[in-house]
Amino acid sequence: MPSKVSGGSAAVLERDWPDGVESSPSESHRTRGSVFNSFRCPTKSGSMLNVSKLCAAFSEQVGISVSRLKPVHKRRIHVQTASFSGYAGAGESTVNPDEVAKFSRLAALWWDETGEVRPLHAMNELRVPLVRDGLVGTGAVPPPLRRSARPLAGLRVADVGCGGGLLSEPLARLGAHVTGIDAAEENIQVAALHATEDRRLRSPGLRPPQYLCCTVEELAQEQPRAFDAVVASEVLEHVDNQPLFLDMCCQLLRPGGSLFLTTLNRSQCSWLAAILAAEYVLRILPVGTHDWNKFIPPAELHSLLAANGMSLRLQHGMRYNPVSSRWSWTSDCSVSYAMHLVAPEDPLDPPEDPLQDTEDPPPASGESPRGAAAA
Repeated sequence: MPSKVSGGSAAVLERDWPDGVESSPSESHRTRGSVFNSFRCPTKSGSMLNVSKLCAAFSEQVGISVSRLKPVHKRRIHVQTASFSGYAGAGESTVNPDEVAKFSRLAALWWDETGEVRPLHAMNELRVPLVRDGLVGTGAVPPPLRRSARPLAGLRVADVGCGGGLLSEPLARLGAHVTGIDAAEENIQVAALHATEDRRLRSPGLRPPQYLCCTVEELAQEQPRAFDAVVASEVLEHVDNQPLFLDMCCQLLRPGGSLFLTTLNRSQCSWLAAILAAEYVLRILPVGTHDWNKFIPPAELHSLLAANGMSLRLQHGMRYNPVSSRWSWTSDCSVSYAMHLVAPEDPLDPPEDPLQDTEDPPPASGESPRGAAAA
């Protein structure tokens, strides 16, 4: 049910809670360190669980005082960027103006590794190997390059919803020719500026990411079947018309190309962990970052992609530790999870058996493949 929630100096937000979740705002909600005593969530038996004690215990266990958070000073950034003229579709769009405005306000904070987007910085420890090893596994990377410092040399990668370029730059340092797109012009400006300041991208043979302020629909219209890989990491839960978004991502792929996704499951656990704990208790993320109703279960996501002929190679859960700010692989997909899917060699071919050729999860930095698979 919709409810109004306010915290600290944040504006009052309208939210849709999971079915069965009740809230009755009180004055305690307006305190920055509030544990939201009136929030309740459903249990599997159908009864209501008061989560106030859960919140207090969780905060005490991790030893984080949300009242100690300090504001980060912002600065204006002006960079010339490219954009497309428009999408000649039938009036459909994946862009949610409220989401664009939300992330535009975070533009100057993208490269603060200790700030509000630090979980995304930490996630590179998993998602960079996910893309690298996934492309090696499909044969997109020639054998001589597989153990080199630039295994993705020459491969075209589209980073859809690139934000400030947090994933685009590491992929470009592996040799990929990255095109990062985002609907928020402020994000593109920050990404383009940071790429010019990254000395690691100035090495011979490397190409800085190309950033475009456009939608995935526009890119698919301008450059269909042009990319060896498409990455949409932590984006799907922020777009409108998810089926159209996925269709456009698939249209960007060359035959045999790879689609890499990370997103959130729509479950009771994800509401507790990704919204209640991360946004309201620990303040790891700004309040209102996520809408639980836009989370998508793995089975539903795979069904949408199978309709495009995509075959599943990997599905694995991801777990975030707020104390160490580290991500690890897990077999539990109830909160965050990753998928790697492959387009058919011939677009007219039927999809393969999704369980026929699945991969183990790629290792995080410093881990062996065996250790990652057992995480």
